[in-house]
Amino acid sequence: MLTIAVIAGWIALPIAILRFQIRGLTPLLACNGAAGALMALYYGLSGLHAGAAMAATAAAAAWLQLIIGGRISLKSRFAIAIPAIVFCFYLAGTTASGWVGLLPVLAFTIGRIAETSRDDFWVRVISLLSTSTWLAYLAIEWSVPGLAFELIGLSSNLLGLARFHRNRAATLFRG
Repeated sequence: MLTIAVIAGWIALPIAILRFQIRGLTPLLACNGAAGALMALYYGLSGLHAGAAMAATAAAAAWLQLIIGGRISLKSRFAIAIPAIVFCFYLAGTTASGWVGLLPVLAFTIGRIAETSRDDFWVRVISLLSTSTWLAYLAIEWSVPGLAFELIGLSSNLLGLARFHRNRAATLFRG
């Protein structure tokens, strides 16, 4: 099972690059849905159950938004995520890793806030915070494919900000 998990994790890597190199919200959501599903498979088969629950929920929310052809409210995204969030709180209270299992909930929350924007610039900027939270979780759990996925995604996001939104990003980060 671990071999399948690692393969799923590595297949998700090109999608991590692609998702921020395509301009527009629709392709970004499609890539987020595909990458989230692959990473949920990886996390689940690797025993990172909190990560699996939140990645699967994120993938479902992205695909649902694409299928219905419109935005899903933040409230609806959290309604979709309630079972996974409850599961993560259960894991935090009953497993040795404890609070670490809540980091995917925080990353999910930040990511869903990002996706409610109609502007892919703000999706990218807010996603920097979500990615940082995933990186903390994956570093603590020592998930090499997960870390690679998020680091490549972070690099791609920064490159996409520079390519598509250079002036807005420079203004934002200068203060």
